[in-house]
Amino acid sequence: MPWSGGAFTRTNGVHTGSTLWVQDRDAGTKILATRHDTHDQDLADGINATLEKSGSNAATGNLDIGSNRLTLVADGTAKTDAATVNQIQSNGPAFQATDTGTANAYVIALSPAITAYAAGQEITFKAGAASTTASTLNVNTLGTKALKKLHDQNIASGDIETGSIVTAVYDGTNFQVTSQLATEGGTPGGSNTQVQYNSSGSFAGDADLTFDGTNLTVANPLYLPDGAVATPSLANTGDLNTGVYFPAADTVGVVAGATEQFRFGSITGGANPIPGGIKNLLLNGGFKIAQRPSVTGIGGASRVYYATDMWNHYGTSSSGRYTASQATAGATDGPFRYCLQIDVTTADTDTSGNKISAAIQQMEGQNLQHLNWGQATDDYPLALSFWVKSPKSGTHCVALYLIEGNDSCCTEYTVTSADTWEYITVDFPAPGTVVPAIDNDSNASLWVVFPLMATGTYQGTADAWQNNSETYATSNQQNLLDNTGNDFFLANVQLELGSISTSFAAENVGTTLEKCMRYFWRQTRVSSTNTMIAQGKANTTTTGEFTMRWSVDMRAAPTLTVSDVTEFLIRHTNTTVQTTGLTAAAAGTKSALLIATVSSGLTADEAVALQIRLDDDYIEFSAEL
Repeated sequence: MPWSGGAFTRTNGVHTGSTLWVQDRDAGTKILATRHDTHDQDLADGINATLEKSGSNAATGNLDIGSNRLTLVADGTAKTDAATVNQIQSNGPAFQATDTGTANAYVIALSPAITAYAAGQEITFKAGAASTTASTLNVNTLGTKALKKLHDQNIASGDIETGSIVTAVYDGTNFQVTSQLATEGGTPGGSNTQVQYNSSGSFAGDADLTFDGTNLTVANPLYLPDGAVATPSLANTGDLNTGVYFPAADTVGVVAGATEQFRFGSITGGANPIPGGIKNLLLNGGFKIAQRPSVTGIGGASRVYYATDMWNHYGTSSSGRYTASQATAGATDGPFRYCLQIDVTTADTDTSGNKISAAIQQMEGQNLQHLNWGQATDDYPLALSFWVKSPKSGTHCVALYLIEGNDSCCTEYTVTSADTWEYITVDFPAPGTVVPAIDNDSNASLWVVFPLMATGTYQGTADAWQNNSETYATSNQQNLLDNTGNDFFLANVQLELGSISTSFAAENVGTTLEKCMRYFWRQTRVSSTNTMIAQGKANTTTTGEFTMRWSVDMRAAPTLTVSDVTEFLIRHTNTTVQTTGLTAAAAGTKSALLIATVSSGLTADEAVALQIRLDDDYIEFSAEL
């Protein structure tokens, strides 16, 4: 064998090596034809096993040129040719061509041509037209394949520009573009884009946007879409319907669970201002405070205050009568403990004529100056929310009434199911100059009105302010006084600035009581013992004077009401004497001077105390609106 392990060895059949003829001579062997033929054939076999430089034969195995280079090699022209360094450096990827197709349908002819698509093929081409929609690529007439970006997204308008170089890799189904698209720099386009940032963290095309691997820093303002209640523009990935959105110019809304909970912004935007004071314009809207017991026989034209402080009856000629009391709601009725119960005791089914019977709360004028009513601009709308349980389903009404101009605005709400607690929200438009400015004093200015019955002139148009009109309802208002079996309930009533009703502002019961005592104060006997309510001195043997001080300043000098003057005691020298009279000699906003009389038994100038003797007895001071 002339070639063995890559080495050529000469042989004449007997001797081998470079001295095989010398070996014959030294062995005394004469020239033999057989040995020459063997040696010459060995040479011929060796020559036939080599590559001929003109390329007339082919290698029969892999060629190992060691650490040497192939030099002066021509550029390959066929798919099976070797590529030179020049081809790789000068011409980029192995497959490169200029597009000859049309926009969105790119066609290239590679030279040398590929004969089939194969996963992993990288194709680079120069686009002859810009993309306007989803695009395809056809290479060497092998068939169109979709061009995709971001793995599985269609090419969009402007992604590929005329003359741009596009590189794509075949994934077995589509060509995935791996080169940067035109829309990925500068202004983003489409619904999905790629963003690049350099080693310093600056994003491509914008040095004011940086990322340090943990935090994203924006040097210039960050602009968000407006969003919507169900899809706020700023939200958490774990709760997409909770966050911040922009419902109107100069207005920001806060959303939780796809429901707007709060809104703030410019005054003209009708938004809730950022809370800085008391949100609820009404006092005792949760009906926690009830200094009076249940009040019966309410109705007609008599102004009667309910058991629940700040709430009272307003009416005219209706013959309907009812009892108003503080009730305790059931555990599953709603998010409240107490409510107002109106129990009809005398029915009025006659809806002819002009009648109004309503539960109202009056608000003090100086507490309403921030409404800015009576102004051409910058006045607030109001939002009213409450829980209601009505004996009737259907249309009900609620209204606002402004005393200063005798102006009113009513709106409708719907009770969907009778005798079932329902949460209601309504809003009242800002009146502007339709109404006069609210007086800045301690008198009543604004009412919130819940009609139980409204007929004739007390009916009108909804959702618009009416001048010089007590419009408390529309003609659709249910008559809630038409049956003695009717019970009407209210709970968690809240009137607030803005056009959006927010969650009820629950308040500490002591705070609410102090606010109510500005208008009304009632003292009863505590437990089963005589309760001292004031201290003073005896003026004579039959009179004593006592000073009572209020825990809060009352709205105005109050009037005194005593249940039974004979059920009060004056204690002196460890004994008591029953009173025969009890009056207020002087009363102011801070205190009152009481004069009590007895038949006898006192000593002039001695210290005395005034006591309540029985549980049912009381003393009241009222400065109510």
